[in-house]
Amino acid sequence: MEMGIGNIIGLYGLLALIPLIVLYLRKPKPLDRVIPSLMFLISESKAKRKFTFFRNLVRNFLLLLQILTLSVLALSLTEPFADMPHNASVGDTVIILDESASSQTSYGASTRFERAISLARKYLDGRISIISTSNIPNTLLESGTKKDASAILNSMKPKDTPTNIEGAMIEAENLLKNKKGGNIYVISDFITTQEADQPLKAKRYLSALGYNVMFIDVSSNASNIGIVDLLVDKRETKVFIKNFNSQEADVPVRLIVEDKIIKEKSVKLLPNSVETAVFETQPSVSKIELDIDDDLNIDNHVFISTPPRKKIKVLLITNADETYLMSAIKASKDTEIEVRKPPIVKAFDLTHDIIVIDNVKEKIVPSDIRDIASYIRSGKSLIITAQQEIEKSDLAELYPVEFKGTGNATRVCTKIFNFFTKRFENKGGGCFTTMDKYFPSSSKNNTLVLVAADDDSPLITINDEGDGKIVYYGIMDEYSDFKAQEDYPIFWENLINFLMGSEDISDYNKRFDYKGLENYEKIGIYDAGDKKVAVNLLNEKESDVSIENSIKKGEKAFVLRSGEKSFNLSLVVPLLILTSLLLLVEIFYIKRRGDL
Repeated sequence: MEMGIGNIIGLYGLLALIPLIVLYLRKPKPLDRVIPSLMFLISESKAKRKFTFFRNLVRNFLLLLQILTLSVLALSLTEPFADMPHNASVGDTVIILDESASSQTSYGASTRFERAISLARKYLDGRISIISTSNIPNTLLESGTKKDASAILNSMKPKDTPTNIEGAMIEAENLLKNKKGGNIYVISDFITTQEADQPLKAKRYLSALGYNVMFIDVSSNASNIGIVDLLVDKRETKVFIKNFNSQEADVPVRLIVEDKIIKEKSVKLLPNSVETAVFETQPSVSKIELDIDDDLNIDNHVFISTPPRKKIKVLLITNADETYLMSAIKASKDTEIEVRKPPIVKAFDLTHDIIVIDNVKEKIVPSDIRDIASYIRSGKSLIITAQQEIEKSDLAELYPVEFKGTGNATRVCTKIFNFFTKRFENKGGGCFTTMDKYFPSSSKNNTLVLVAADDDSPLITINDEGDGKIVYYGIMDEYSDFKAQEDYPIFWENLINFLMGSEDISDYNKRFDYKGLENYEKIGIYDAGDKKVAVNLLNEKESDVSIENSIKKGEKAFVLRSGEKSFNLSLVVPLLILTSLLLLVEIFYIKRRGDL
């Protein structure tokens, strides 16, 4: 039997003992008395010696009685309770079984899930309902027989998802509505991964409704090292590995494609630390795994999927032999770049996906400009940069802005964060560089300004042109340090991918806490229309399978172990009855002493 209190604030009632004790410690002020004769004095002294011991005993006993009365009264304010043996055969039974990823943790020669199934068989009393709790609670049986319940238990398998214990407990309430009482058994390791998942709150709520709620803890001491996060882009894949143990470990990490080890490296992990391992992103489907043997295997590997790679054909129209922009485009493995120098660019012969016009020092022949404009309207994309001699370039019909002379120093600040500007969000409030010179301008109709100068002059814009798009890039690299930032080549790669409609790699790699994955139960590669999606656990809390994660130490009074059956018996009424009896005893003693 375990005992606990429901209202710790009630302990403040013990403060009432302070004035009581102070009152008894106070000594009365001596009074002068006239003694009539020596014989009277001798007689009184003998009487005092005869009865002082008994009077002090009675007085001290009364003090103890009052202290005991106040203490019992204060204790009743804490709403104490005791877990008492309970006969579970009365009423319907709801069994909630934890099927989450952590239930696959080793438990001796079996697993926590197998232990939970074994314990559940002890509670097949009355009409039985069974709810599995993973990321979404699922009612597997409603008001079935013992035979039905046994068949369900035999068929259950653990999932690779996080858990939702409170949600399953609320579902149990729905199953027991309009029924007198009922028993709810929650069999779990009580690893919660969401702040909103509070089993103890749900237990108090259900107990207040009259249901007998029992927690059966199947957690155990366990060691684990697992992959808790994953970042994938077109160039590299980074896995975050956590050592949940108190010992240092060297872990081999492998990159695998089609069951072949492409690369392997060792990662040193200090106790309770997180380290990373970085690999080159592979095309299509790959896997990264930890070559270790611990108590939870599900987080020892992750699957990775990337969209099909195809070369993007870029035409760069420029009179420069080499520019920072040219180098950034060439750095991408997914682009094929062709350079044509004005004045003749043969715009009648275009098969490119994207056209870039930059550093043009000679006029492009008008027929080529018309052909370029027509080509863009047919569904292709144009990136056009600010030119040093912009008024002489005859490119006015291609620019989505109207220029108003030149300006001096300005900040370059992002106004709208999208696929290719989101990297600037955490840099100076979106202001990621400065320029010593720029072209003040205003946007034309239907032009979206993404990045602007201090005077709101557009510096990066995008607009539709027929079926195609035009991007204006007004940051002149020679007057800005943006070209020296690590974000510069990434910006150009993301911009080109955006114009091509290339899908975000994050759309190919999901974890179970993403919306839309409710029907997925195991990690792996899934076909989702015309693409393959990798689904992984990647949940640090679910991977922390140590026993300390089960239930907080201060809340152990709410947890039953090894399948013990009990219910919460309130001790408030018995304590109030005891207080009343103590008061009666006190009144009796006071009357016997003659003070009443």
